[in-house]
Amino acid sequence: MALRQRSIARSFLRDFSNLRVGSSTFDDAQRVANKYGGIPWYTSDGNLKCDFRECELKFIFENNSLTRLRLARYVALIGKVSVRNGLVSGREISFVKDTGSFNPLEFDVVEGETWTRQLRPPLQTDCGLRRLNVDTSGNAHTVKIILCDSSTAEQLSRAHALDVSCLAKLFGCNDPNAMFPPGVPYRGVPSQTHSDDW
Repeated sequence: MALRQRSIARSFLRDFSNLRVGSSTFDDAQRVANKYGGIPWYTSDGNLKCDFRECELKFIFENNSLTRLRLARYVALIGKVSVRNGLVSGREISFVKDTGSFNPLEFDVVEGETWTRQLRPPLQTDCGLRRLNVDTSGNAHTVKIILCDSSTAEQLSRAHALDVSCLAKLFGCNDPNAMFPPGVPYRGVPSQTHSDDW
């Protein structure tokens, strides 16, 4: 089951990456939702029924079969697609791992206007890369990337280059190197940083 979740998550990431903020349509988002079990997560009227005016679709891929048997700690890939006025207005992806310590691993990418982004404090909605929960070796345990109009295609590609192998692994996923894309600079000085140019 874990191998199947990993395979489906990989396929989802490809289709998710093909959705374009500002040009992909509500129908495009619905096709992805139908294929991968996306569920309405937030709607303007609170009835959890999506329509083209405003909707957020949520996708979850987890290693529950391994965690139930206590063979591995919890890992999840969570995707969100926001729609407003018939077009995809935002995308968000999170890859998380419970490491059994106070520093779980978390990698987040937000592009465009999402409901989650609207709830964040202004300082956390600036474009660029944030290294958070940095250990004394300079490894960030949380990385948050906000993509904007000024973000390059190369940054977009690096941000979405996730390897979701940890959804089906028993060992070797307890450090940022296993969870974060290789082109994202999560290592650095042993303090939190924000960078527009990464």
